[in-house]
Amino acid sequence: GPSQTPSITGSVDEVAIWDVPLTDAQISLLSTGSARADSFTPPAASAGNWVTGKIGDYALEFDGSSEVVNVASGSGLSTGQTPGASGGGGSESFTVSAWVYQDTWTTWDSIIARKNGTWYNGWGLTSDGGTTGKVCFWFGGFANTAGNKSYATISTGQWHHLVGTYDPSAGSNGQVQIWVDGVAQTAVDRWVNASAGPDTGQTEIGEFWDGKIDDMGCWDVVLDSGAIAALYNSGTGSAANSVSSSNLTSYWSFDSGGPGSSTLTDSSTLYTNNGALSGMSAGSPPPTLVSYYDMEDGFGTTLTDQTANGYDGTLSSPS
Repeated sequence: GPSQTPSITGSVDEVAIWDVPLTDAQISLLSTGSARADSFTPPAASAGNWVTGKIGDYALEFDGSSEVVNVASGSGLSTGQTPGASGGGGSESFTVSAWVYQDTWTTWDSIIARKNGTWYNGWGLTSDGGTTGKVCFWFGGFANTAGNKSYATISTGQWHHLVGTYDPSAGSNGQVQIWVDGVAQTAVDRWVNASAGPDTGQTEIGEFWDGKIDDMGCWDVVLDSGAIAALYNSGTGSAANSVSSSNLTSYWSFDSGGPGSSTLTDSSTLYTNNGALSGMSAGSPPPTLVSYYDMEDGFGTTLTDQTANGYDGTLSSPS
């Protein structure tokens, strides 16, 4: 029911309620009347692995070791099928896009991949197995040769935009191509091998990646150069759902969650391929000013809550 303030004799001014403890410095400012209660930035929450993003509010930071986001098997994600295989025969077009920030190189750095334990199946936007500075896109299987992956070079300590495309109609067996910061790299025929083929298992985001990842999308079409340029947006970046949204099979904005959430939400309209944070800290929700009464209402019987929460009060027996 409604809260009631016990009767007192005297005056009350500026009442505020937060859902976190204030710092000593903030309490001191309040006690001397040096600042209004609504002028404070609430004490920082424990953000866990959620950090400031390139697009929107948040990204996730990975430690390059045990931290990963696991996306369960879903019908909306490509399986990396090879020509002649059942269930699609390699005819599916595909694009994946992500903003990435790498702190240091490890081994087998993976931004996103749907693969088995040996990487013979599926697809991935990954390193090539340890070459410093090089990322690649592969589809249908990974082989330790340079000719079946499209390569790009990125530097540590800054954000880069990466796009990987698979065009089943190009080349002799379909071609893969990677784009970095809006610039196309060499397209190559993908690897076709008896051991390679579809992978129907989970998709992993950030496996062995030491750094940040933000705003990731997958499409069932090959995005053209204009769409990729729009996503890069001269380095400013645009959200993945702003391009070819009707073909967007998964979209992880990294903003539908944030501190306090252990789920990386897929906010595409076609499927729900949510990811679960594994080995990572979800942190705690951002603190808020729950209610604030500055007592400046003047006449009337309503004491107005100055926050957007609407906890207005009613004066009983006002004089």
